[in-house]
Amino acid sequence: MRYYLMALKNCFNFKGRASRSEFWVFTLVNYFIIYFLYFVFIFSSEYNETLAGGALVLSLSLSLVLVVPSVSVSIRRLHDTNRTGWLFLLSFVPIIGTVLLIYWYCLKGCEGDNHFGPDPFTL
Repeated sequence: MRYYLMALKNCFNFKGRASRSEFWVFTLVNYFIIYFLYFVFIFSSEYNETLAGGALVLSLSLSLVLVVPSVSVSIRRLHDTNRTGWLFLLSFVPIIGTVLLIYWYCLKGCEGDNHFGPDPFTL
């Protein structure tokens, strides 16, 4: 939970670095919550339209609210691997861009300071 809150605290910070833990905890918790709400929508739409509508609105709203923090933590994760944040634009390239980004997100960050700031583990 500490890493999730750290990512939220830095949601408008596009400079610096994010550790693998910060990135993956934030990303996976968000996916879990959004997909849980989406499945509530799917399975309840047949039985309870009010619950289904609420789950869909909540899921879509949460997705929109989390766009900026997700981009921020992604860019800072690239910085931790000593790559420019502009590479995040590869997420718009189908398959190849996504595969490359996931590979880079999984890499261990540079030890010590790099061009983008201090090592997140020394903070």
